[in-house]
Amino acid sequence: MDAPPTNLVGTESQILFLTGMQTFCIPRHGSRPNPVPTDWPIVQPLPGAVNVSFFDGHGELVKLDRLWQLDWHKDYQPPAKRPGLP
Repeated sequence: MDAPPTNLVGTESQILFLTGMQTFCIPRHGSRPNPVPTDWPIVQPLPGAVNVSFFDGHGELVKLDRLWQLDWHKDYQPPAKRPGLP
């Protein structure tokens, strides 16, 4: 199961090397601190949200902690809660 990122800023060069869910967890919208902190404790809910486009054609603003609950592919089993949360 992909862990959430601890760096929420992610420069363009860093994003190229991120893998899994960390690639999608850079808060761009929604309620987020300003400025977005570089370091974020893994045990805290992630701030902010991202726009997600779905296969059926619709788009949705999704809170970062909810990304783990989406159906990423037919064999993906969403965890009860995001990895790292107590």
